[in-house]
Amino acid sequence: MQITIIFSNFIPPASWEFASFKNPEDRADITAVNKVMAGDKEAFEQIVDRYRNGFVQRAAKSVHNFDEAEDIASDMMTRVYEKIMAGRYKPTYTFNAWINCMFANYMKDYYRKDYCGNKKLTVSMDNIISDSEGSEATFSETMDDRMNYLQ
Repeated sequence: MQITIIFSNFIPPASWEFASFKNPEDRADITAVNKVMAGDKEAFEQIVDRYRNGFVQRAAKSVHNFDEAEDIASDMMTRVYEKIMAGRYKPTYTFNAWINCMFANYMKDYYRKDYCGNKKLTVSMDNIISDSEGSEATFSETMDDRMNYLQ
């Protein structure tokens, strides 16, 4: 016997709406976002002050380069501003959850571009591969073998 439940007429109770915004910091974020959308630059500076250092620390743990981490955080804050101005943030979720999800997706894209888009191949001329007969392979043969290996 199979039971099918259909929730097409399900309406969430009013207490569910904005239930996670009981935290004063979440309400301050919503206020700041609304001010940013109205054109207030100082409100965005408040958002940057609150989140940028955390992004730098998290990125530095991933990329092991502080300068690169600062670039990532700056680019991330630029994207946050663009998304806010485009009206992409909807207060269904907390701003903290939204911005951290954006950061996680940004880091996924960063690694995808770094490892998949730009395959970096470093070949030392001192490490020319020798074949089984003892003669050295040519540089082009070595490069072809390594490129085939990467694909």
